Amino acid sequence: LVVPFAGRATEKGIEGMSIQKLKEGKFDEVAKRTMAALAMFHKIEGYEYSVEVWSTLEESLANI
Repeated sequence: LVVPFAGRATEKGIEGMSIQKLKEGKFDEVAKRTMAALAMFHKIEGYEYSVEVWSTLEESLANI
């Protein structure tokens, strides 16, 4: 984990995030584990979540 948790208050409630840097080839494993952890909250009315995938500067530059 690069950032275990960061949060802020918004007009809609609390927004939080964590940042992970994955080892090569571990994306699928981490994605499954993350979605399984978030799935237990899906029945909470009004609860929303999203998963965003970002690249490091080096990874982004390598793609262009």
